[in-house]
Amino acid sequence: MSILKKLCMKRKFLYFCVIGVFGLLYAHDDYSPETYNRYNKGVDCYEIGDYAKAVEYWAQVAELGFVNAQYNLAVCYDNGYGVAKDFEKAVYWYDKAAQQNDLKSQYNLGVHYYNGKGVTKDYKMAVYWYTKAAERGFPDAQVNLGVCYENGLGVEVQSYSRAVIWYRKAAEQGLAIAQYNLGVCYERGNGIEQNEELAIKWYLLSAKQGNVDAQKALKKLNNKDK
Repeated sequence: MSILKKLCMKRKFLYFCVIGVFGLLYAHDDYSPETYNRYNKGVDCYEIGDYAKAVEYWAQVAELGFVNAQYNLAVCYDNGYGVAKDFEKAVYWYDKAAQQNDLKSQYNLGVHYYNGKGVTKDYKMAVYWYTKAAERGFPDAQVNLGVCYENGLGVEVQSYSRAVIWYRKAAEQGLAIAQYNLGVCYERGNGIEQNEELAIKWYLLSAKQGNVDAQKALKKLNNKDK
């Protein structure tokens, strides 16, 4: 996934959507075999690069409430795969899938509300959807929610301690940006007791994944001790 966008205090924020599509499914009683067949034909077309045909198949079953097709269709509109890029239509289909508790759609919908793409910018709605996904363990949503709490965006009360909670959840899942953000909190004592040793621990984990800011933070701390 591509990253990143800087916010205040050197925090990082994942502002791009998840773009992978759902794969093949086996039929069961929720929909007719023909519905699954059309969905799977869309997957086959997508995998060989025939995005326009994939969109055609997915649009047919998305209208029936088929959540995987709704998400995949949203991704296509979001990125211009087989159709003209259209953020409003992407938001429409993400919302349809998110209302059916699709995890990635909830996160992507939050991203669109945060950035104001295809919908009026609304930090409260961004937080609403990030929270939905974060509470189900989605690390990208967790780090974004942490940034919102740290900067007081769309939340009732700005809170470093809540930011730390969400950074930690994502960091423990190995998300480099969250590891860096958590390291900053430990280094500065924001929302948690200041602890340089733990700051270094999280910077190291992030730096090993190639996070440039974590690498710079480690270098700065090393220079300070000389």
